[in-house]
Amino acid sequence: MFVDAELRGTTPLTLQLPRGPHSLRVLYRGESAPVQVIDLPGGNQRFASFQFGLDTDLPPLKLQGSYGVMPRATTVTASLDGLDPKDVRETWLHVRTGDGLWRRYEMAVRRGPNGTLISAPFPMDLFDAQGRTTWYLSASTGQGDEFYTEMQRTSR
Repeated sequence: MFVDAELRGTTPLTLQLPRGPHSLRVLYRGESAPVQVIDLPGGNQRFASFQFGLDTDLPPLKLQGSYGVMPRATTVTASLDGLDPKDVRETWLHVRTGDGLWRRYEMAVRRGPNGTLISAPFPMDLFDAQGRTTWYLSASTGQGDEFYTEMQRTSR
């Protein structure tokens, strides 16, 4: 099980996590279930379940490029291969501010070579005092399908 893109153990797994959103990804026999994001309000218990072996035609939301370091203004781009742009209802860039709050920014949707591309300029003013921030992307369709990237840690 990966929590916020870090291997944390095998299932079943019980963890204590700080408040806020966390990405979850499970790998089983080489197959990865879609990334889930849970938002923890604090003081509560949450459960996540993952299904494998489902022949789904839903694509993963894949970052295009590496964003570990952003020394200057950067546009973040991700793809949803095989999904038509007109089927995408909402896309967001979620960024943690230097004071620990979360902000979201709407992303542009356009046709890509293999389906849909989403992109947004990264807000360079949200890094903390050490020049770091955490962020992820989300997208949803009109049919209610949701897509997430794992949490990303970026520095300037």
